[in-house]
Amino acid sequence: MTDMYTAIGLMSGTSLDGIDAAVIRTDGGHQIDFLGSTYIPYEPAFKAQMQLLAQGDIPLNDVLKLEQKLTECHGDAVDKVLNELAITAAEVDVVGFHGQTIRHLPAESLTWQLGNAQLLAERTGIQVVADFRRRDMAVGGEGAPLAPLYHQALLDDVVKPCAVLNLGGVANITYLGKQGEIVATDTGPASGLLDTWIQHHTGELYDDGGAMSATGQVDAAVVSKALTDIPFFSRPLPRSADRYEFDQVELAHLSLEDGAATLVALTVAGVAQACEQLPVAPKAIYVSGGGVNNTYMMAQLAEKLGKVVPISDLGLREDSLEAECFAWLAVRHLIHRPTSVPGSTGCDVPTIGGILTAPCIR
Repeated sequence: MTDMYTAIGLMSGTSLDGIDAAVIRTDGGHQIDFLGSTYIPYEPAFKAQMQLLAQGDIPLNDVLKLEQKLTECHGDAVDKVLNELAITAAEVDVVGFHGQTIRHLPAESLTWQLGNAQLLAERTGIQVVADFRRRDMAVGGEGAPLAPLYHQALLDDVVKPCAVLNLGGVANITYLGKQGEIVATDTGPASGLLDTWIQHHTGELYDDGGAMSATGQVDAAVVSKALTDIPFFSRPLPRSADRYEFDQVELAHLSLEDGAATLVALTVAGVAQACEQLPVAPKAIYVSGGGVNNTYMMAQLAEKLGKVVPISDLGLREDSLEAECFAWLAVRHLIHRPTSVPGSTGCDVPTIGGILTAPCIR
């Protein structure tokens, strides 16, 4: 009988909204039982500090203090999900801790996810697997995206070829072929730029349902210029992006609504460009992440690409999928199975990512 593990996954994406925590029971393969999830938003002041860190340079002492605070927030997320599911820490085998991406420079083989795994292990009393990306980069990979193998396991029985599109701060897509092929890549900006645009102009956190985007007019010249001038879009697949390499998109001359509509159009164009490079057009694209709630963006994707539907149509979770993934990847680390493969990140060989740290025995 295959061993089963109970794992918690923690994910804080490039949108810097907060922490998703998910609990699964899995063998690290196709057997995956979802137990539940929760979410903790970042306090506005802390979010602002993290954005400052991600975009610029701040004193090293402040970085260390932010890392400690960030780790404590993740400990709170573990406490919350355990309490909500009436599970004790002793019943959990491992925590998969993604941390908060501060820099991601794949062309230079550099990436940094802020977070203190040792502190989290002591805080929770559970062993932690963290720092998933740098092992992949050490063997020529982009360090991202890391969800494709999880997507493949979840969609084992779904008609192929198909794809999973995650609309987080950055968009990424996983192509799953009939013969088990995987092609995965970031495609461009998604909710990150749009959220920032909305927050700057209205103070709201996001474009609720795509209402503002839907009333705007797309500036096609801005989209075309971004696709031409931003180096990311000319790089071959697979490719991964830093959230802030898309900040040069020129929107200052546009109204709130027109800027929002134009950013949605750029997201759609990036996804379409990546899909053109897939081996075969997917029969369906299943969407996860916060962008799935933007009905305007979903409609524009469907108009351009065909069958684009929420991943919840498969009975899966749109909001917690990435957190679940890092729980699953942590188990993969424990059982010495790859967490990335050449088709997912461009690594030279299948790679077991992450570093394991356990709490001290008392």
